[in-house]
Amino acid sequence: MAILEVKGINVSYGNLQALWDVSLNVEEGKVVALLGANGAGKTTLLNAITGMIKSTSGEVTFKGERIDSLPADKIIEKGISYLPEGGRLFPEMTITENLEMGAYPSKLWGKRKPDLERMYELFPILGQRKNQLARTMSGGERQMLAMGRALMSNPVLCLFDELSYGLSPVMAQAVFKIVKQLREEGITVFLVEQNVHMTLEVADYAYVIENGRIVKEGEGHSLLEDDYIKQAYLGI
Repeated sequence: MAILEVKGINVSYGNLQALWDVSLNVEEGKVVALLGANGAGKTTLLNAITGMIKSTSGEVTFKGERIDSLPADKIIEKGISYLPEGGRLFPEMTITENLEMGAYPSKLWGKRKPDLERMYELFPILGQRKNQLARTMSGGERQMLAMGRALMSNPVLCLFDELSYGLSPVMAQAVFKIVKQLREEGITVFLVEQNVHMTLEVADYAYVIENGRIVKEGEGHSLLEDDYIKQAYLGI
């Protein structure tokens, strides 16, 4: 069953159209990926889903309810978390303080302590450095902190934008391992990425976007063997 449905979304920035009739489904409990190069429209779609920008037409449905007319904060409260590219941490705040910012909805604030402990179990490095300032962390550590902050809202759907951007291969593998673990815990993940090979290894299903249009879709492992994907994205 689809937990998120995007139907015929069009988005324009002034006279420039960025998305053209984009439609896709994210199945509950799955890792679904959106692949494409810089400027293809990936982040624009995430922003449209989360209410950061308004589409000119189309529908976004979450758990059977239309959300495309709601403000961003109301969308997040329904159980969606959004980790933007680069994480956007609060550099002068500690690890714990950054995590707590993910529990800002009033209904979550009172139970933030057990949720913090859960994040320390999922990301042991964060538990070891609770009082460290975010700006002093490595790139991989910052990405884990950003993931932890997104999970502090107890989402049923996580939207991750370019998780592996700027990370070493070892740290990228560690981050994708956590994505697999989230799926095992029943959390649905919509993963927007440029790292095609690593993403298709973990994704149950994937879409490819080019110039604001969906041009291909299929199961993750089958797309790894697709001639077009090999030539256009994997250099094979």
